[in-house]
Amino acid sequence: MKKYDVIVIGGGISGIEAASRLAREGKKTALIERSELGGTAVINGALKIKYILDFFKNNKDGTREELIEIWDDKLLDLEKIISLKLEHDNLDIYNGEGKFLSETSFEINGELLDTDIFIISIGTKTVSPYTAKIDGKYILTHENTIELEEIPNEIAIINGGIYGPELANIYVNLGVRTTLIDENQSILSGEDDDHIDAVRTSLIDMGVNIIEDTSIKDVILEDDKVRLSFLDSEDLIYEKILISDIKEPNYIEGMKEIGIRSSNGYIFVNESFKTNVENIYAIGDVNGIMNMINIATEQANRVVDGIFDIKRERLSYELLPRGVFTEMEIAGVGYQERQCQILGLPYKLGKCYINETWGGWTKVCNNGFIKVILDYEDNVIGLWTVGENVTEYIGFFSLIIENKTKAKAILTKLIISPSIYEAVKEATYRAMVSDVHLHNNMFDH
Repeated sequence: MKKYDVIVIGGGISGIEAASRLAREGKKTALIERSELGGTAVINGALKIKYILDFFKNNKDGTREELIEIWDDKLLDLEKIISLKLEHDNLDIYNGEGKFLSETSFEINGELLDTDIFIISIGTKTVSPYTAKIDGKYILTHENTIELEEIPNEIAIINGGIYGPELANIYVNLGVRTTLIDENQSILSGEDDDHIDAVRTSLIDMGVNIIEDTSIKDVILEDDKVRLSFLDSEDLIYEKILISDIKEPNYIEGMKEIGIRSSNGYIFVNESFKTNVENIYAIGDVNGIMNMINIATEQANRVVDGIFDIKRERLSYELLPRGVFTEMEIAGVGYQERQCQILGLPYKLGKCYINETWGGWTKVCNNGFIKVILDYEDNVIGLWTVGENVTEYIGFFSLIIENKTKAKAILTKLIISPSIYEAVKEATYRAMVSDVHLHNNMFDH
């Protein structure tokens, strides 16, 4: 039996992050992956989707053929990045299915491994709750999008969470007749209304047909077509259907037998991402705490810090930057206006359109806006941007909120001009001189 300090199960971004750092800092580590290293985010999902979106943003008249021409080279570059992250003497990589034998032992490919600590990072998979199941031919997932092998003439995308609008953006750029269907009142449910309106308008202008506030009864295969039946309207027929953001957790044989607790497959963890089994952690999508790459990698680093007895403050998810990578992007950190209203938090709001500033005048893409949200003491509690390529600007804005920065401090700082940051200062000023919004309960808005 081979002995390790830590065994990481799942070679996605968070698993690679944890295993790489543990090995680099001296822990004898094993990384187990049943498929390709990189997981959904790298191999089958977010990272490649982001690249395709950026390709079309930077090449307004770009074609599928031009994208395919450079695609293989880009994939080789991605493999090199993964390899560089995993080149450590203290790291062994196993490929295949395995199972827990006990709280400290694991079997894979007939080999027995022993460890002091397990980190589970096995992610989730897209599922179909309908009669027609995912087959990769008529009922698709995001994985089929990034293959770029067979592009349909038309497609309907079910679910308008974050991935839905991004995928619709890709397909319409590829020349596909695209419909985006969301059973919620609107796409991007939970975002502020003006954020949603900006993305919706952009997608419609690009040619996406959007159906919102509906009820899907079933999805059924009929010959070479797919029928969508609705509870509240007539059936629709499409060439292909793509199911987005309907997930269920992956599972490792033996988890239940060794006592790992879960609900609907999502593993229960505490604030340190430790399961109810003392030496086993669960990070990333499998613990059900927000389905985002930056959150998964932050969880990985916090678990590693804990293993090395490095103390960290409690992770506040309100401070984590978030983004939507459609052509009209949304990016921000902290509270949105809708959240303040639901939670009954008093707030002050300032909004500045980018084209109102000198920096906006100099940019080819000057549409969009900046929103700054203050509490009643003029501390910045939210900073949100909507526009083209705004995700590039938001990264370290979390420090403004984490440090309880006062609006006046932002106004007195020098910035580069002309730039987008002029809109940040102007929105901050407008928030500071605005009236306080008060909402006593979640129904006020």
